Amino acid sequence: MLANHRVRKAVREMNLYDFIDFVANDFYNFLLFYTYLDQKIPFIENEISIYKDGGFPCGWRGNFPNGSFVVFSSCFIP
Repeated sequence: MLANHRVRKAVREMNLYDFIDFVANDFYNFLLFYTYLDQKIPFIENEISIYKDGGFPCGWRGNFPNGSFVVFSSCFIP
């Protein structure tokens, strides 16, 4: 839960304009991937799923490509 506490603190301290810029940049990249690539990329598909589920991808735990997204979500998932 310590990681979740750090994520919540970082999101609270984030400037609203930085947050909007971060999310807008993600969606711009999604648009580019879907426009110019004929294949699906698991990293991008996972990131889109996080947004669809109401989460906010805010980091990566582990060494890429192994590991997983760190996701901020205000929803409790048992």
